[in-house]
Amino acid sequence: MTSRAIDVISQARTTMDDGSDALDAYQRWFGPIDMQNSLIVLNVFRSIYQNLSSSSLQFQYNHSKNLYAYVYSGTSNLQVWLCKYFWSKAGNSGINSRGGILIHELAHYARQQIGDYQYGTQKSQKLAFDSDVAIYNADNYQFFAESL
Repeated sequence: MTSRAIDVISQARTTMDDGSDALDAYQRWFGPIDMQNSLIVLNVFRSIYQNLSSSSLQFQYNHSKNLYAYVYSGTSNLQVWLCKYFWSKAGNSGINSRGGILIHELAHYARQQIGDYQYGTQKSQKLAFDSDVAIYNADNYQFFAESL
């Protein structure tokens, strides 16, 4: 998912043609494309990609929390805590997939400012009207990758 996201963002940055599938996908989740914001988004996905293949990435389990997953991004440890909903509600593809949830959580490690400003597809898409906020919302990264 992350390599596909990197390819699509790279294509959107080079074409910037209205009507291209890559540009449409980008704008749906991150708003109007500009070189500065799209570079931030591209670098976040590159960081997520690197962290997914990092030997220091650790998964912990917390089956008592009614969540999908969480991280403590202020620490130097690259840990993702997988919770009850990750196993019982997340699918292998589509929205709220296990892969998408990992992208969401690793986005917090990719850039310190990335937070949870809005949750859910509708609220995340509304953030795209303010691209300076959308590029710092973890759900936007998740849903962008899941929608490709």
